[in-house]
Parts: sequence; structure tokens; C-alpha cells
Amino acid sequence: MGRPAPTFALKTLGCRVNQADSDEIVHLLVEAGMDLVDFGAPADVVIVNTCTVTHVADRKSRQAIGRALRRSPEAELVVTGCYASVAPEAVRAHFPGARVMGRLPPGEVAAAIAGDRPSSGRARATAETGFGERRRTRPTVKVQEGCRHGCAFCIVPRARGGPRSRSCGQVLERVRDFVRGGAAEVVLSGIALGSYCCPDSGIGLGELAGRVADRVPARIRLSSIEPMDFDERLYDLLAAGRICAHLHLPLQSGSAGVLEGMRRPYRPADYAAIVARLRGADPAVAIGTDLMVGFPGESEDDHRRSLQFCQRMGFSYMHVFPYSRRARTLAARRSDHVGEQTLRRRMREALDLSGRLSERYQAGFVGSPAQVLWEKDPAGRCMGLTRNYLRARPLGFEPAIGTLEAVRLAAGDDGLVALPAAAAG
Repeated sequence: MGRPAPTFALKTLGCRVNQADSDEIVHLLVEAGMDLVDFGAPADVVIVNTCTVTHVADRKSRQAIGRALRRSPEAELVVTGCYASVAPEAVRAHFPGARVMGRLPPGEVAAAIAGDRPSSGRARATAETGFGERRRTRPTVKVQEGCRHGCAFCIVPRARGGPRSRSCGQVLERVRDFVRGGAAEVVLSGIALGSYCCPDSGIGLGELAGRVADRVPARIRLSSIEPMDFDERLYDLLAAGRICAHLHLPLQSGSAGVLEGMRRPYRPADYAAIVARLRGADPAVAIGTDLMVGFPGESEDDHRRSLQFCQRMGFSYMHVFPYSRRARTLAARRSDHVGEQTLRRRMREALDLSGRLSERYQAGFVGSPAQVLWEKDPAGRCMGLTRNYLRARPLGFEPAIGTLEAVRLAAGDDGLVALPAAAAG
């Protein structure tokens, strides 16, 4: 009889790329004979995969590390991810004894942890344990890492380094493994996803997405793509229905002057041209965006222009962020930072617009047929997701999580509801 398996718990903060990294760590550690337990349960090793996109993310990362120590005071603490990469000494100062792994790839993190511990003597088959993200219904496959863009407000290139891409073959195998495990949708993701370039063949994101869509029986969704990296092959994929009708294009500002100050290499007119071509390919496409308010030097006129531009774009949703001062970025050195009271007001105005745009987009699909993937929302409730990123709760029936189902969308008290297609009148 083998010895008990060493245990580990893991907490992930931040983006889908961090989630994909964590899932790979989970898979490798389980494959090495360790047991995953819930974060907060006693464990031999506790891993915190951190984020540093804003100062708030830094604080949340420190809070998560603190919780890990309180819940498992005897555990070995491993801190990885972006915050650990840009501020390793701060992590060590706050948490003496932490093993700080920073920017190490998931394979090296897992190897360092598993290599320090005796095997339980139990073989682990991938088919039995699956990757960590099979706990979710829409697994993420990281196809690209790092960023070459030097946006004035962003610390991510320091944390993640320059762009690197996985080969098309590696991506296909990863996607196939998820689909063999029952995934009905897979999300292709990266730090600068649009800059994907296969190291073997040189193909770009559009060609990669097309090959994946042709070879696996699952919905293929793309995560955030920067406008300056947009691959024109994606228009044809969208028109043919080979990728989900949902693109997230970070705008950051609808003011040309603010974009220039941000060092974003496009103008509002360039962005609008991409949106127009996407809607030409599929008029129902959901286009979401990131909008930053209060960038240094942003005037009232800049703010007004930005919101007016968002109104014209008719986004299906907007992720609105206040500017966050990041040390070691160009924007942090500026002397014309926006006051806190003005920043809060502009946030309210942008969030109000975001709500109106979302409601308008959703209203256009009331009474329409759709295919939804049933998953759980953060509160554990069942929720269906359409190809164009609309969420609808089931009404009058209990669907099976992880399955695709034809429904008809209807208006509910607090958003869209899904009725069984056969029963909808």
C-alpha cells in the first residue's frame, strides 16, 4: 500500500491566461501523484497565482497570500504569476519563507513542486483526472504568451516578457484533449492573442483558429484581441460561423488624443473600420470592449468624445476601468493626473452608458432562437451562454451543466431567460 498522496491547493487571480497556467499546473501535479484540495483546506503545498494589472490586483494578490497562510500555516507557500514577477522582493518582505517563482512557465513551477516531494506510488491517468479546467465548462487554451506593445499605462510586458507562441500542433492537441474530456466550447487565449505566430509554420491567429475549428467538434471562442493585432482572416471565419460570434476588442479610449498619450497605435477611425467589417461579416456579432477613464491628461472633452464614440459603436458590453497608476510605467511619470472626484464621476457616466448599451443589445434577441451552453455562474446557479455571449437563465426546466441545447430567448425580470425550443410558442 502506497503512502498518502501529498496535497496541494491553488488560488488564481486575474485573466484567462492565468487560469490556463493554473490549470496546467494542476494537471501536471496531479499527473505526478499529488492530490488537489479546495483552497482553504489543509494542504502540504499552497500555490497562489497572482495578478498585477492594477494596484487593486496587487492588493488582492497579497490578501490571497495572507489567507493561504492563515488557512494552512504549516504548508509550503508558492507564489507565482505576474505580481510575483514584478515585485518578488515585496512578496518576500511581506511573506518571509514564501517560495517566489515569478514568471516561470507552468511546467517549471510544477516540476519544482513535485520534484521536492516523494511520490505516492499511485499512477494518475490523464483520462481519469483531466486538466484542472475541466471543472469549468469552457476551458481555456493558452496559445500565446507575452506582449511587445509598450502601452503607457501597462505593466504586463514587464511581468510577462516578449511575445512567444505555441505551435499549432501543441494547440490542437491541447484542444482535442479538452474535447475528449467532454468540453463543448474551448476558448483560445493569450496575453496579446492577435500577435500569435506559430514558431513552426509562421501561421497567424486566423489560420490557427480555422484549423482548430475544422478539426474539433466544439465551439471555438476567441478571447481579447488588440485592434493593432487584428488578423483579417477572422472576418471570413466569423462570416462562415466557424468561430463564435463574439469578439472582445479593447478600445481604452474613444479620444484620438488620449490614445496617442496611451501609446496605442490606432485612431478611433481605425477601430471603427474593424467594427464595421465585423458587422458586415455577421450583423449579430457581439463586440465587447475595455474602456479606461481618467487617463492622465484626459480632458472633459476627451471624456465626452470617448463616450460618444462608444455609443456609436453600440458595444454589447463594456468593461470600464479607472486609470490605475502603476510604478515603472510612462503614464505614472506624468504630472497631469485626473483628480479622484472627477475620476469617480467619469466612471459613473461610463458605467451608466455600458448598462444602456448592454440592455439595448440584449433586447434585440428577445424571441430569437439560440443555442446555449449550460454552465454555472459565480454564485453556482445554472446559466446558459450563447455563441454571441448572451447569458440567459433557464425558466421552467433544469438543464444539464456542460451541455449544448437549443432554446428560445425571452425577456425576464432581471435579464434574458431561456425557454425550451420545443415548448416556446
